[in-house]
Amino acid sequence: MKKRYLSIFLLSLGCFFSASAQGLVDGFMKGSGQVDAVLSYSFESYSQYYDGPIAVETPTLGTVRTQSTSLFLATGLTPFLDVMVNLPFVTTSPSQGYWPTQSDFQDISAAFRLLAFSRDWGKSGRLDLLLSGGIMAPMTNYVADAPVVIGHQARQLDSRGALQYRHPSGVFAMAQGGYLRRANIYVDRGYEVFVPDAYESVFRLGYANSNLYLCAWLHKRDTRSGTDLGYGVPFPTNKIDFTRIGIDAVVPIPGSEHFSAVLGTGLTLNGRNIGDANRISAGIVYRFSPWNGLFAKS
Repeated sequence: MKKRYLSIFLLSLGCFFSASAQGLVDGFMKGSGQVDAVLSYSFESYSQYYDGPIAVETPTLGTVRTQSTSLFLATGLTPFLDVMVNLPFVTTSPSQGYWPTQSDFQDISAAFRLLAFSRDWGKSGRLDLLLSGGIMAPMTNYVADAPVVIGHQARQLDSRGALQYRHPSGVFAMAQGGYLRRANIYVDRGYEVFVPDAYESVFRLGYANSNLYLCAWLHKRDTRSGTDLGYGVPFPTNKIDFTRIGIDAVVPIPGSEHFSAVLGTGLTLNGRNIGDANRISAGIVYRFSPWNGLFAKS
């Protein structure tokens, strides 16, 4: 029986107030012809937001709740090249006030991951260098300049590099850095505004074998420029920074060869122009091998 690594599914939230997921890229290659299909659900809420760097209450909105249902697909084209696609449907609503609930398909994301370098030291472990690039584009014409929104409507280019060390015991550590390049958008008020670019860093420490994946993570975003909230009202030009931590796990479903369960939680440690949100998530992974990948011998 093939040994399989249970790679983490990184859940995409994408709400304007909240941290987006840690990218579509983790440190484990899928394997040639291997396909992961993941259906997930996430819920997060906040009653405080960071007005600039200071956490304050949201009396006009009450508690803002965001629900996201996502479909994630990934496959290994070759042993050293993967492709991934993610599509979320997001609903955001306040508990009070007159701002309406927003509910729609948000931004579709697609990415590739390349195993650029790998060094195996046997009993001393393995070191992998992974490079990735991705794009994100809005699926619908949702509103991007209101106190309750599901996204910022900007097309985005995502470039990342990751270094991961894995010990034969199953313990691993990963450091990832990325740059998010965003296009300008046209808001409903009829004029063009910029959405600031951002740097991201992700650190993970965990354990993975054929029966369990457990990971603690830290996700930090630093926006290059931007404005602060004006009178508590967000705008696509805002400088959105945050530091979040969390734990994720993937475990096989008993009696099933192809299905696994995904569970996760995260919280916001600090931020700027973003909700002080906590998150829980759950999902089902279906893993199968419908093809042999590119360049496979017939």
